[in-house]
Amino acid sequence: MPDQELRYNDCYFTREGDVVTLGNSRIERAWQIRHLGVGAVRLLDKRTGKDWAQGISFESAVTDQSGHTCATEMFVKEVSAEVAETSISEPGVRLRFALESIGRHVSNTFQPPHAMNGLAVWKCFDIYPGAPAIRGWVEVCSDADRSNLDYTEVEKLALDLRGSRATAVELHDLTDITNHLATARDFDLNEPRRAIGNNLFVETQDGQGIFAYKESPVPNSQLYHLYYDFEVTNKSLAGVGAGFHNLPAGQTRRTYAFAIGVYSGGRDGGILALKEYQKARYKLVPARDFIVSANSWGDFSVNINEDKLIAEVEAAAEMGVESVAVDAGWTRSVMGGDPDPETFPNGFGPLCARAKELGVTLELWMVPNRLNEKLDILREHPDWIARTNNHTPCDLWRTYWDNMLVGIDLCHPDCFAWMKDYFLRFYDEGFHRFKIDTYQCDGYDTLYGDLYDHYEALRRLMHELITERPGLTFTQDSTRTNRPIYDFYMDYGIIFLENRYENRDPQANGRYHPWKTLRDLWQISPYIPPQKINMELINDQAGYSPEYLLATVMMANPLLWESLARVTPESKKRMRTAIDLYKQHQAAICSGCIFPIGEMPDGASWTGFQSYDPRTGTGYLIAYREDNPNASYTFHPKFLTGFTRFQSVTDDEPALTWHPSADGLEISLPAQRSFRLYRYAPA
Repeated sequence: MPDQELRYNDCYFTREGDVVTLGNSRIERAWQIRHLGVGAVRLLDKRTGKDWAQGISFESAVTDQSGHTCATEMFVKEVSAEVAETSISEPGVRLRFALESIGRHVSNTFQPPHAMNGLAVWKCFDIYPGAPAIRGWVEVCSDADRSNLDYTEVEKLALDLRGSRATAVELHDLTDITNHLATARDFDLNEPRRAIGNNLFVETQDGQGIFAYKESPVPNSQLYHLYYDFEVTNKSLAGVGAGFHNLPAGQTRRTYAFAIGVYSGGRDGGILALKEYQKARYKLVPARDFIVSANSWGDFSVNINEDKLIAEVEAAAEMGVESVAVDAGWTRSVMGGDPDPETFPNGFGPLCARAKELGVTLELWMVPNRLNEKLDILREHPDWIARTNNHTPCDLWRTYWDNMLVGIDLCHPDCFAWMKDYFLRFYDEGFHRFKIDTYQCDGYDTLYGDLYDHYEALRRLMHELITERPGLTFTQDSTRTNRPIYDFYMDYGIIFLENRYENRDPQANGRYHPWKTLRDLWQISPYIPPQKINMELINDQAGYSPEYLLATVMMANPLLWESLARVTPESKKRMRTAIDLYKQHQAAICSGCIFPIGEMPDGASWTGFQSYDPRTGTGYLIAYREDNPNASYTFHPKFLTGFTRFQSVTDDEPALTWHPSADGLEISLPAQRSFRLYRYAPA
């Protein structure tokens, strides 16, 4: 019998002597407890039987920027496991190694001891049922102030990677000024490599591989900019980056997390494994995450009022749109005030009442880390203004109506409580969704906290809000830098990916073109779940049908980026029919793992997406013919193993059958700028 044991679903933890094992039906990792810490001795792909481990890894070090360990003599104080149930991930098993410096006593709850230079470290791991990866992070606390911890190796495994090649994928933000959202860099492992990115795939010639996924902002926007995120050789792989530079005495800090997973089947198999992990890590809540929404910012900007927005709600109900946003401009203060008495003379009462009557959800634009400098609350509490150590405001922004917004200090407990109550006030009035527009998180090094403290304060604000109001959720803007996109933003709702407008120069990055929206979604979809992304469409585009415009964003969450009241009657009618049909399939589409297929969209391609459910072998395929002269194209659906029937759900075209000996699936579309959505299942 094991000395310790815990099981949940297909996940398990055991301890037998000095060997600790964590696994499920897909992956198993084992550690050996040694005199100076703990190290992995097994990393097993349960499907292929391949053990990637090579020797014993040393995983007990917390390193400074030069790579030197902060405390080399650590021993394992305690090993514990529990079933972790949270609001942000699927339930799973959590393993914790409590380590401490030799010569001092630390309890698992850690109280700062009297001895100087003591260090307490918790190596933590999560595993989810059926997911082919294990998530690891470090929690650390010190008796004395420490610094230069940016380059901490959160994960470091001794692996047999001889003969492998690697690909690092760097994701990009600043979507307001770019349509290039991902860069993949390939390299061999003939010599040690340092790589930038959120994703790393290391693969042998026979298609077996290891993937590493860094749960952090994109490299360009991490709080403390690193020169690299991964170190990899033909015999080791390390995930680098604590997410903080300093460690104040007595404070426990948590590093970024890294997921290490296994796969087979080449790069497609690696992307599938990543997506299976992400589906467990970022819990999908259909009522929260799967939405057809609208925002009139693209037409109205800040020029909104009660009558306009009631008209938007009524048009939304007519078109089958589920949520309407009240974007910036609702308060003359821009942030922190009441609804503008000139444009909303009755407050939000009539708007909320009409939306409730018609069954339309409302979303309110908010900036949780800025307020108007003229607000009485800041005159009463000037210490709430976020200031650097020389007492200079760290964040100033002159904005609409010549208002000046100042950054506020969410690390100040009273300021945090006020902002939380401000959100709850509007939730209780009828706004159950909030569009969050945070700004430049790396500027907040203040009297009350450093960058890490402010980053975590924003996370805590969102977590407490959804905990206290389970119906509350967020749409989080990712259009500028230094925001937590692709990190904890996916824990609390969906991501607003980009602003695109009709009134820009046709060649400008921010100009709306349906094929560019399709291209951006196609680029990011291998690495970030499209189910977690809000993507825009604008009706009444010359040469495009309403159905096609909706289809370009069907694999994400469609956002009608326009005034719905201004949409032509014919487009409203056709869009309602298209949305009704889409809603019949939206949950099933989003329950799968979504991949790009065909060619990258460029305005003249054949392109598409495939949603694949690995549990059933079923899914959806959507094919687009852009301005391409060819009437047919051969797609190559992924992961199919036997005869598969493709049935159109958008027209009466005869079903297609794919079989293992076929050279792809030929799809014909009679006209340019047309599409077809298929549902498929084993024949």
